[in-house]
Amino acid sequence: MLKQFVDLVLFSNTRLDSGTMYCEGISVVDQNTVDCINFLVSKNAVENTNYKNNIGLIVNLELTLVRLNAIGFYETCNAFILRNKYTEPVNLYYILELKSYSTDESIFFTNYRIILKLIESVEFISKHTYQDSDLKTAIIVSEDQTLIFPITYNVEVCKIIDSNLFNKLTETITVFKGNISEKKLLFLNQFIAFLKPVIENERFVYLAKNIISYFDNSISSYQYYLRDFSYNKLKVELDSKALEFAQKIQSVINDSQTKLIAIPTAFVLVIATFDFEKILSSKNIGAIISLFIFSILIQIFLNNQRSALKFIRQNIDAYKNTFQGNNIDQITNCFALVDIEFNKQDYRLKIVEVILWAIPVGMFCFTIYLLYAFQSIVFIYLAIIITHAFFRVKWDNN
Repeated sequence: MLKQFVDLVLFSNTRLDSGTMYCEGISVVDQNTVDCINFLVSKNAVENTNYKNNIGLIVNLELTLVRLNAIGFYETCNAFILRNKYTEPVNLYYILELKSYSTDESIFFTNYRIILKLIESVEFISKHTYQDSDLKTAIIVSEDQTLIFPITYNVEVCKIIDSNLFNKLTETITVFKGNISEKKLLFLNQFIAFLKPVIENERFVYLAKNIISYFDNSISSYQYYLRDFSYNKLKVELDSKALEFAQKIQSVINDSQTKLIAIPTAFVLVIATFDFEKILSSKNIGAIISLFIFSILIQIFLNNQRSALKFIRQNIDAYKNTFQGNNIDQITNCFALVDIEFNKQDYRLKIVEVILWAIPVGMFCFTIYLLYAFQSIVFIYLAIIITHAFFRVKWDNN
């Protein structure tokens, strides 16, 4: 009979005023229309009695909205929520504001039903639930904490739920009604901590609007639990790992000290043995060639150290990625110092490389200058050959 009545409403002039719906110009065209009006009379929904319910007449009806609600007709979404806050009607119903039946596809109906499922899941995790007048209240208990959770909301909550909120609500409901007791307990603890600072009557709406933050905080707590982390354990591990990585980074240069000290020593020896009177002497040529050979060998060693530094960098990144998706400020704070130390050591290796090659190249250029002053063509040609060999070896090493 609801559908017949809706058809009458849609084909009449309708207005709402103070709990009454006025339907003017209803054409009584057949027996179905007569039966529909008689049905309304039987439900005490018709206020005016000065009408004739005969086929062929035009009827004006004054209908009580409360009585219409009882047969499944609701004027607005708000009126529907007020009368069906915790349970959806079993029978077909219609909302005039949406111009939709409960069987139609509508965002409002979808969001309304997910809210009901959330309420059901909260009852599932609550210690006790009671209803006083038209307000249902859940008592949430976890260990030594208690939270009073009045379940009150309005139509606006159903309107703000987008796809992201809907997905998080669904995942939260799954956890509340699931069988993983440890996970549920951690979600329950976070539930109390998350809503404790909020005013009692606003807690349900606050939870629905901020379900993403609540879920992310809860899932982070669960992940820490799976790793057997409390905050202190987490801090100790991060500090120890940061110290370990910092020591490894520092050891790259520390392990090189005994070898790198040979760089200035080699330069001093070459300068001390260099014969400035006989520039083209075999001793001078051998000294310069030795410098280049020495630099190539040290460069190979430095390349190994740089590879070790890159390997440490990869280990640091891999460790930090194990916390990906968790907002842990402690990681950023601890590893900021490690990153600074890494950059320092990388910079120091570059300085060593510059010094390493500056010595033989500088000595070589100085010799070229001396030869140029004496116009020695033979050695200039030799210098070109050595320079070519140097850059080719350097290129191969890189």
